[in-house]
Amino acid sequence: MHDQSERKVKVIQTRLTNIVARSGLDRIPDEILACIFESGHAMEDQYFFSLTVSHVCRRFRDVALKTPYLWTRINGKIKRRLIRTFLARSAMLDLDISFPSTSESTRGIEKYFDIVKPHSRRWSHITLNYPPFCLHSRIHSLPSLPRLRYLQCHCTVISFQLPAMPSLLHYKGNIMTLPRSPSLVICELNFIIRVKPARLVSTLYELKNLRHLSLSFNESSAEPWVEDVQTYQTKLPLKSLFLSSTNMAPSNIIPVICAILPFHPISKLTVAVVGNRVNDLWMNNDDHSFPYPASDIAIETLPLKFNPDVQVEPFDILTRVLRGTGAHTISIDSSLAHFIPRDAGFKSARDAPWMSYASLCKLRLKNCDELYEWQVKMFTDKLVSSEEGKGLQSLEILSCKNISEGFLLNLEDVLGSKLTWAI
Repeated sequence: MHDQSERKVKVIQTRLTNIVARSGLDRIPDEILACIFESGHAMEDQYFFSLTVSHVCRRFRDVALKTPYLWTRINGKIKRRLIRTFLARSAMLDLDISFPSTSESTRGIEKYFDIVKPHSRRWSHITLNYPPFCLHSRIHSLPSLPRLRYLQCHCTVISFQLPAMPSLLHYKGNIMTLPRSPSLVICELNFIIRVKPARLVSTLYELKNLRHLSLSFNESSAEPWVEDVQTYQTKLPLKSLFLSSTNMAPSNIIPVICAILPFHPISKLTVAVVGNRVNDLWMNNDDHSFPYPASDIAIETLPLKFNPDVQVEPFDILTRVLRGTGAHTISIDSSLAHFIPRDAGFKSARDAPWMSYASLCKLRLKNCDELYEWQVKMFTDKLVSSEEGKGLQSLEILSCKNISEGFLLNLEDVLGSKLTWAI
């Protein structure tokens, strides 16, 4: 009897939920529903979002068909009839075009290009990874892509050339196809072969409006060519610089590249290296100072793919990062990072290592498995000031396994809003 009553209650709850959901949706104006669809489309990177929402119900379909933005993402893998339908429904809005890679048939790729080519002046986003040879001359034959703002292009063929892109803002790919566009603001380069520093520096220096730069090196690209690199008296400012290396063998690629890049000042610097190679950031640096001056510095160690139990020589990473940089914000996300030794607690704020911490205002420590409560207490005792606007203003302790909830609760009583924490 009890089970039957429960089933009846669940049936009633389900019916009521459906009624409320339907009535709630019915009360949403079409204009708001269209905005919801557009937001969902923007959060996805797949072409079939528009098809999905248009097949839910008749009203959703009516709204979707009246919302051209939902049909602006064109992918070469869908049927040609459907591509023409998308183009017709997109009105005259900008288009996000994805070209198939070399795994697709040449005939199919050529037909796809012929369909989207008449709309090339509307192309605003292009994904063109390892384009097949049949596309090389076709892409280059385009007179101009006046509305193109984003280009993702990986190509290892030196002869591959791109048309003019006067409005390009964001490029993601390798240096072989990097456009010399004066409008470029964001550049993400992925190196799959050895780096020629001179070419890299001269190419980047041409991008006078560049503000965000990302350089990623893999196993085969992580040993730099030794050669003379031109130095520039006038440096270009950067808002953010991201450097990463997945090389597990000893490599000085990041300090070498950082030493020659023609950028200063750098507002935000993020460095990501494989955990056992974190020492390489200071390779050939006798005074152990951090060779990358920036006001906001983040260090992240990537997980080891092989031999996760490898031992890393312990050293005080935070003090090393701060030494000589004058950074006011430091973020460290590393299970292998070590911090100040016990004898640092007996030294005054004017002695080493605390002199290096004078500029520090914000400190964020995440996944730091080698961080201990006595070290956190030492940080707060030495760095937090009772004077308004002086000393450490913000401390974040996130998911550090040796820091207990009880300790953080007690610390919160002392620091108040200056402390943010999570177990």
